[in-house]
Amino acid sequence: MGSVFMDRSRQGLPPFELMMCGDETGVVRTDLGWRVDVAHGLGALTRADLVIVLPTAHRPLQLPEPAVEAIRSAHDRGAIVSAFCSGSALLAGTGLLDGRRARSHRSPVVCLAPPTDGPQPLYVDTDRIVTGINTAAGMDLCLYLLRREHGPAVSQAVARQLMACHADGPAPPQGRAPEDADLVDLLSWARTRLDQPLSVGEMARHASMSPRTFARRFRAATGTTPIVWLRDQRLDHAEELLRTTDEPIAAIAQAVGFQPAQLRVHFMNRHGVPPNAYRRAARERTAGS
Repeated sequence: MGSVFMDRSRQGLPPFELMMCGDETGVVRTDLGWRVDVAHGLGALTRADLVIVLPTAHRPLQLPEPAVEAIRSAHDRGAIVSAFCSGSALLAGTGLLDGRRARSHRSPVVCLAPPTDGPQPLYVDTDRIVTGINTAAGMDLCLYLLRREHGPAVSQAVARQLMACHADGPAPPQGRAPEDADLVDLLSWARTRLDQPLSVGEMARHASMSPRTFARRFRAATGTTPIVWLRDQRLDHAEELLRTTDEPIAAIAQAVGFQPAQLRVHFMNRHGVPPNAYRRAARERTAGS
């Protein structure tokens, strides 16, 4: 999410101010154990154009009443409200999904997405409420929102930066998403295991496909290979951690499945600077915005 909506105004793209908000401010620990600085209270939602309710592993899936009121007020004021994975269940608790179709994944709120014939979409757009199926759809959901509000040229420019495939090929076409439920689950499963060594064979077995069939379907669905996709997911996650946490570079490298030297090489290839310089520049941009 942060990778999509970071401020790129110096590159001629629309300016954004990304704020992490909560009913309590300060350093908090995520479900994965990372420390995140929640710098803004719920009052920041009074000027938000887009509110994204993040997923959580915490149970029960219930927002505190002040957060419910803040989200409802933001929507009533005209803000777009979005959520994915278990965040959709949290959003359902605000009442904003009443009477609407929505998407969630393995959520206790099973009535969110009534079954329909044909492939199930990764996200559902009902004007100012947009919901996604799972964490694998989170990035695609954010790019969809960017494309919807600012046009395909802006969305494609951001997607090219995120994928940074270089010689490995162009970024996949926007809007393309796996229609195979097994492959959708595979993407979600793999993104929760970026800290572990994952082979193409292991991914194929998890998807219950032969390696050859898996490689063919994976490229058809994502526009790239499993190895390149894994690399880019790891780098995207590393960028997010560098911008939002104070964890040491070595710890971040371990969390995304790289050795520190590997992470440095990949950052030099993608950004032309090492991870610590990327973190410093990102914080300077945030402080100057």
